[in-house]
Amino acid sequence: METLYIPEASRSKVAEKTPNIETLSLLIEFFNDETLVKEIEAGNITLAMIRPELPETTINIDGNDIERAEKIEELIEDLGVVTKFAINFDMQAFDEFYGGGPKKAMLNCDPDRDLHHKSKWEEFGATMTNGPTTILVLHSFNGDAGKKWRDQVGHRDIENQRNLSNIRGQIGRDNYSTVIHGSDPNPQAVLREFEVIKNCLERKITTIFRISK
Repeated sequence: METLYIPEASRSKVAEKTPNIETLSLLIEFFNDETLVKEIEAGNITLAMIRPELPETTINIDGNDIERAEKIEELIEDLGVVTKFAINFDMQAFDEFYGGGPKKAMLNCDPDRDLHHKSKWEEFGATMTNGPTTILVLHSFNGDAGKKWRDQVGHRDIENQRNLSNIRGQIGRDNYSTVIHGSDPNPQAVLREFEVIKNCLERKITTIFRISK
């Protein structure tokens, strides 16, 4: 399938302002492509995300938010990038994306942790909606895109299972600052996450139309 990269939707540009309707429409069109669905179902496509506020959440990697995100991208191996763009999650997208198990765990987080909000869930939500998240659609020809990426990402429990051979082990600060996301290898999980992102993009278009009236 064809690659898509729109400079106006880069992390640095999105940090300054929301992409215009034309850019958002191109991204939505990408997610509506039937070829994308077929590639996901074949296991050839997976999702990677680099979350906001990198300077406070990473170790062993220097630079500002943009520089750190680019350095993390360079750690990705043996997977092609079909498209890359950045998006500011709204609260609805955040809740839809991380609701369920992750939400329950964060609401029950150790209260002795140094939090700026009432719970880790609220703190994570503030982070995710306060800056751009880089979205990377990764591709493999062998039906193993999800497994390849998850192997590179590493275990989320980096406090007890830190492994310097994977990305989280190299740069993640703790279990609540793992910096990157890797979709479950199950195609249905990838489809669900893409749907959440697409719906967020559509809401941004609706907001632009409302403001322009």
